Amino acid sequence: MHRNWLALLCCLVVLWSCDDTSCKQTNGGVEVCDGIDNDCNGTVDDAPETLCGLDHASSMCTGGLCEIVACDQDWEDFDNRVSTGCEMLTMCVPDAPVSRSGAAPWYTCPDPAVLQGATVVTVMDQVDQYFGPEDRRTVDATALFPDVSCWQQIFMEVNLECPASGRCDYWDRTASLALVEDPQDPDSPVLELVRYITPYRVGMCTLMDVTEFASRLQGPAVLRSFIDTWVGPGSSNGDGWRVTVKFHFIAGTPVLPPPEIVSAVPRTWITVGEGENPVPPQLGETELTFNEPPRLVKVRVLATGHGQGNSGNCAEFCKLQPVVRVDTAEHAMDNWRYDCGSNPVNTQQGTWTYGRQGWCPGAVVVPMVAEITEDLASSAPATVSWDMLMANATVYENTCQPGAGELVDGEEICMDCTYGDDLCAYNGGSHTTPVELFTGQIFIYR
Repeated sequence: MHRNWLALLCCLVVLWSCDDTSCKQTNGGVEVCDGIDNDCNGTVDDAPETLCGLDHASSMCTGGLCEIVACDQDWEDFDNRVSTGCEMLTMCVPDAPVSRSGAAPWYTCPDPAVLQGATVVTVMDQVDQYFGPEDRRTVDATALFPDVSCWQQIFMEVNLECPASGRCDYWDRTASLALVEDPQDPDSPVLELVRYITPYRVGMCTLMDVTEFASRLQGPAVLRSFIDTWVGPGSSNGDGWRVTVKFHFIAGTPVLPPPEIVSAVPRTWITVGEGENPVPPQLGETELTFNEPPRLVKVRVLATGHGQGNSGNCAEFCKLQPVVRVDTAEHAMDNWRYDCGSNPVNTQQGTWTYGRQGWCPGAVVVPMVAEITEDLASSAPATVSWDMLMANATVYENTCQPGAGELVDGEEICMDCTYGDDLCAYNGGSHTTPVELFTGQIFIYR
């Protein structure tokens, strides 16, 4: 009996250890890189160059392990993990952040080495702008921004040069760069990114942080450049301007996610000082409602005063200031430029040293920003409205305008006119309508 059991055990051992012809398929018979002949075709890890299938990479299976041979063009293995392949676009590999501390309020362009390594999108390259039979005061350009969102910073460079003739516009002009909201609509509102005032007869270069607009700076877009010039080729006061616009994308994780942007007041001209035409209705209101309290809400205002010779010499030379109201809360913004005489663009002509309401010749317009998070209740809708008030919080009344005076010898005479003759009528020169170029935007961080 003992002998029979021993024989049986020997038979089992022989069958188990000596049957070299048997193969049990694994992984459903599909070959993978694991050092096993999964499909039982007699070759372990056959076709090793195709087994791993790593993202955006050529790879090799060696000794049952995958390895990256090379990344595809424009891709990088940033995390040094084979399993994720080449997972990051080269343009998204984080760069060192660009410091602009000390750049305010002039934001002049730095040495090009500061932006070395950035992904650059040139939207306009020495584009001439002028007034004439061909009106090129407004020029649209198509931009193709990266279709990714891996940016810690985005900068907009505006380089304003004299045209080929060397004859820049003699005068200071309002200028603006904005995204066209609906490129198919010629009357579409715009989302203003940067506003600046041209210098007298010389060029300038400015670099502004536009990271908050990241959600709109993706894929195809139309950028509109506007310069309120009235000269062109052959004019006695210069031939116009030449404009270059570039965007510099700095890769990395932003401090805050891109905000939702509410273009509450698209760039618009309003009149100030007309009693029967107050400012708030001209600018309108915006209602905000939140299901959950936002992390942060800010308003951004670009406001520049223009027109002179009126009472108080408004609106260019008087201390009107933008006011943002959130229901009953009020935020006044002092946008008077006390510092125009310190402008580094100091080879220009004209009255560039004089302080002005919201601007200096040859300088970018500094946005006014107010945080309104604490003004917003978590459930009740909030109404955001806008105004322009004097520095003492009073409403400006222009007592030097048509209809505000008395007839004397057939001419209407006004009180408090700034220059000379006290005539109420506007003359297109020393006495012009007091107006404000106003943009109001709301940024909501979830």
